[in-house]
Amino acid sequence: LESLIVLAALAFGDGFSGLIGLNFKGTSLPYNSQKSFVGSFAFIIFGAIGALAMIFFYAVFTIRASFDPGLGSLPIFRILIIMVVCAVVESIPWKISDNLPIGITAIIMTLLTVSITN
Repeated sequence: LESLIVLAALAFGDGFSGLIGLNFKGTSLPYNSQKSFVGSFAFIIFGAIGALAMIFFYAVFTIRASFDPGLGSLPIFRILIIMVVCAVVESIPWKISDNLPIGITAIIMTLLTVSITN
């Protein structure tokens, strides 16, 4: 299930942050004038929704997983922590594509937060 969170951060979080951030330009971030608070917020919200949706569909179409968005096997709190950290990494002005740092950060954060689900 952790791989679905990583995929959601890249697909939904990063995708919607660019789409919404460019179309609804709000206040720029103090350390990167190319990125906005609206885009970062979109990363967190759509990344979390995407992760929950992907895990839900995985749980529905397989027998091996259960879907519990509360404090059980899949706390929303864990997903939000991962998405917030990935949104910060996405907002850093990289000289390379931000997809690699976001993916690496999502993997590291899923490993660091695994104790929340146990």
